Amino acid sequence: MRYNKHLFAMSERISLYTNWRYKARPEAPPSFILHPWHEDTFGTSVGIKDKSEFQDVDRFRSLEENYRNLFGYVSDPADADFAVLPSDWKHYKRAATIHQGIQFLDLMQQLQKRSVVQYNADDDLPLDLRTGVSCVPNAPLIVRTSFNASKKRSNEYAMPGFVGDPLAVYGGGKLNIRRKTLRPTISFCGWSASVPLSDRDLDHFHDLVDEGLSDLDADTQAELVYAFRAKVLNTLQNSRKFQTDFIRRGEYCGGVDRDRNSEGLLKVRQEYFRSLNNSDYVVCIRGKGNYSYRFYETLAWGRIPIFIDTDSPLPFSDEINWRDNCVWVDHRDVGKTGDIVAAHYHDMDFEQYRQMQINNRKVWEEMLTLEKYFYHLFTAIKR
Repeated sequence: MRYNKHLFAMSERISLYTNWRYKARPEAPPSFILHPWHEDTFGTSVGIKDKSEFQDVDRFRSLEENYRNLFGYVSDPADADFAVLPSDWKHYKRAATIHQGIQFLDLMQQLQKRSVVQYNADDDLPLDLRTGVSCVPNAPLIVRTSFNASKKRSNEYAMPGFVGDPLAVYGGGKLNIRRKTLRPTISFCGWSASVPLSDRDLDHFHDLVDEGLSDLDADTQAELVYAFRAKVLNTLQNSRKFQTDFIRRGEYCGGVDRDRNSEGLLKVRQEYFRSLNNSDYVVCIRGKGNYSYRFYETLAWGRIPIFIDTDSPLPFSDEINWRDNCVWVDHRDVGKTGDIVAAHYHDMDFEQYRQMQINNRKVWEEMLTLEKYFYHLFTAIKR
């Protein structure tokens, strides 16, 4: 992997500013990097509750433990390196308060302060940061999980799906190194359609991906993506070059009521991470958004993603050669996935396989936890 070494020199804190008056709505949760400041200002009970399926691994813990070494929150925008919009852009859209977000961005522009907009959503379309006649000529930095990499705008940055440390909760606190055997095990645990795409529909799907899927509504996109997942899984399951451990679910989190059925959710999560632990490779395909949360969980567990590229963005692509950390399969080559994986496994010796697991865990620890990601991103932009 080709890291830009200076990114690891954490000798200078990044100063951040926000103004809570411009939250999307009073109960809206803060942008991720502002969580500690929000907690200090409003207390833990106000708008900071994480999604139920992520609470077990506490994805904000490392930020809360380490942010003082990396960031400083300031009350005067003149003292800040960046001004962060207080809420995620999706909350302004949902609450019909986009004008409040625009007011904050306009104000920061008048003060000649570069703004940061977080967009943690499945929407792939470009953000139009305008309302009425108000606009932002000096475009803010947009950090987002989902967009089409080939259509990336100069002010857009790929944001990872942030995961807490699953090893700390489900892995005994340490990386379990797999030994190389004759045949690798490939796993997948997640939502997949019961009926895969036909070959004819697959060709059409490839064309739609190349066009960005942008003309389809969200439900139609999801239906096609989950049928595409089934097609990929069936292709792999028919190969004798490896073992497969696929747990196919018909809904997100197996349809468990994540807020009311804690036992059911725990069971689903235990099955998920047990599947990761017992595999060499993990199939990672986009979901409703054009990114794979599973990709980052796989890295955090020290396993090797089979990254099915649907023009999906990955963070720090200028610093990290992602093909060193995964098996890269273009969406048009899914029929060759088995051969590609088998060749990848065959070409590694025992030590290379061991080291790849260590490297994948390391890149997650050093670049993709919440606080490390934003620190490296802001430092790189400043320089």
